[in-house]
Amino acid sequence: MKNLLSKLSNVLYRIRYVMLVLFIFIFISATILQNKADISYSFNDENKILDIFKEEKTIVLVYNNSDEENIPQVVSYLSQDEFKEHVSNINTYSNTIGVKLPYQYMSSTMQMDSDYCKSLYQKKLGKDDVEGELITIYDFTLYLQELVNGEYYDYTTDEERNKINESAKTMINAKNSLVSDEHSLLSFNINYESETKEIDDFFDNLNDKLDEILTKKHYLVGDDVMSNELGKTFHTEYLLISILSAIAIFIVICISFRKILIPLILVLIIECSVFITMTYMYFTGSSMYFLALIIVQGMLIGSMVDYGIVMSNYYMEVRTELSIKETIPTLFKKALPTILTSGTIMIMISFIIGAITDDSISTIIFTLGVGTLTSLILIIFVLPSLLTVFDRFAVAKIRKRKDNE
Repeated sequence: MKNLLSKLSNVLYRIRYVMLVLFIFIFISATILQNKADISYSFNDENKILDIFKEEKTIVLVYNNSDEENIPQVVSYLSQDEFKEHVSNINTYSNTIGVKLPYQYMSSTMQMDSDYCKSLYQKKLGKDDVEGELITIYDFTLYLQELVNGEYYDYTTDEERNKINESAKTMINAKNSLVSDEHSLLSFNINYESETKEIDDFFDNLNDKLDEILTKKHYLVGDDVMSNELGKTFHTEYLLISILSAIAIFIVICISFRKILIPLILVLIIECSVFITMTYMYFTGSSMYFLALIIVQGMLIGSMVDYGIVMSNYYMEVRTELSIKETIPTLFKKALPTILTSGTIMIMISFIIGAITDDSISTIIFTLGVGTLTSLILIIFVLPSLLTVFDRFAVAKIRKRKDNE
């Protein structure tokens, strides 16, 4: 084992500049390719029923009440033939309990005599000619309730009054679920497959149409809406998270080492490990839930920082006594047992759990194992080489002695 470490140390020392060039190439390549990794924004377990039947998902439009008169245009847009196979159950106040009807249709809806319904229209509107006049189902039901509990009380039975009161109560509850003081809801179902170009095009076109029709601010709500919006912004936000994480790590390590170069080297290696892990996802065609990706990144960064600090601390300690060439074998002797023990356990557990769990969990755990393996390789083979390349800048106040170079 000692001879193996000695040979490995000599090889790494001789090819240190090659390792620097190789690291730069891998870092740039992984940075480009990691953006192509497939990231999922909806977490769904496998459901064999959905292989046979299309899943119906509810989408809700929240709009300002001042736009109520424009909602029929939205309903008309969603009811077009091009959407008939994918959009259904379009419900809003204006096309349910808020639909306006002449007395001929109201009598049929309320199951009452047409002439009697006409007389109620005349009484409510205060005029004899009610041809073409419209009243909403909601208003007509509440008007009936007012009459049977007041003026018409003696002319109706308890059963009739109870029936009308229950209908009015249902109408009030239905309106409260659709209309508030300032906003109203329109809901509809879609059966598009999640996170596909087809559904993204649907939401992009729908948003453009809503901006054209509605005058006030409005919102689309639903799992697929969230996935569509995250797909447009996550890569930018993920880059921001990576940059902020790198800055935070850099500051912490700077405080620990009181140097700039070593923290910079460690941050670059840490980010390279994360990017390589995402590149692995791209080449294997695996997909990961976006929150799981952030968690995996956090765990990888935590382990990488630990391994990197251990290796760098030992390098600084050994380098004060030995030449550059002599430092690496001693460094491996001191640091490798700690790093390999922790890293190997992490890798083995990840691969074992990943092999026995279902697909959605195994992808996350297995990717964590791959990331840890990548971290170990970079820490063991790349970090010592980079430390030797930048030794004169990274190590200060060392004992003067001749390096065997």
